[in-house]
Amino acid sequence: MFESLEIGAGLQIIEWFQSWSQGFIWYLLAPFHYFGEETGYILVLPAIYWSVHKKIGKKILILVLSTAFVNTIFKFFWHRPRPFQVAPERIKAIYQTESYGLPSGHTMFGTVLGISIIKEAKKKWVTLVMILFIMLMGVSRMVHGVHYPQDVAVGLILGIISAFLFYGLYEKISVKLAGYSMSKQFLFIILGLVVVFITVVLVSHEYETRKSYLLLAGALAGGLAGFILESKYVNFEVSGSIVIRILRSVTGLVSLLLFYFLLNFGFYAVIGESTAISVLILYIIRYGLVGFWIAFCAPWLFKKLRLVDYT
Repeated sequence: MFESLEIGAGLQIIEWFQSWSQGFIWYLLAPFHYFGEETGYILVLPAIYWSVHKKIGKKILILVLSTAFVNTIFKFFWHRPRPFQVAPERIKAIYQTESYGLPSGHTMFGTVLGISIIKEAKKKWVTLVMILFIMLMGVSRMVHGVHYPQDVAVGLILGIISAFLFYGLYEKISVKLAGYSMSKQFLFIILGLVVVFITVVLVSHEYETRKSYLLLAGALAGGLAGFILESKYVNFEVSGSIVIRILRSVTGLVSLLLFYFLLNFGFYAVIGESTAISVLILYIIRYGLVGFWIAFCAPWLFKKLRLVDYT
């Protein structure tokens, strides 16, 4: 089924999008590409947690990272190519990527983010804006030649399912986990990481695929650990004037980026070009520290700088 779409109707639809969309439209839709990449995860989502709404921001971070992990599972399971890989002479990709195409990770990301904001805001105009955002996220992937319409459609469906499953289970699981001691909560996180690591190493033999799974697992584990410690030792409130909120976001992003680039520099200085299994453990630690910085270290810094509980 997928093969016939990839060389038939699916490819023709991408050609149709590209026949009228090159040039200005390509670059007009470019922000959607970066928003669904690591750039958006780092620059946009933490600001929601720090400066817009703490509880909603926490849920969105957990949901988005979990969805990205699910997306990686399906990409690995289906092993489907992208349009520019199937017909490079017919499809021009504005962004090159080596990962598999089905389902579209950007579409899943946009869908779960949009549904989260719709459910939390409960405003008609927000709903309309988020529906438009989800649609443009999917369209941009076809315009840029990196996804088939079936990739986008499956990404949309899986995103909807993921969002509603998450919201159906989140409160129940949160209440259940809150009843355990901090040591047990950390034990669950560690055991989860160990299970994911062993499973990934045994099931996948592609280094890039292993890396994709483990950096997401590390970021999620680090974020969860940070949330646990933050609620006990910082417990900041998203309060204050617009100026204070902006200062908090700017301070958080600057400190996060400095920490992120220092980690990158140190990481590659240590591993070089190595692809050993031990390096995969370092990937977990590296992205775990990023998640931990967002969830705990930045709020701790805000409190020290009097950028929380200060109006």
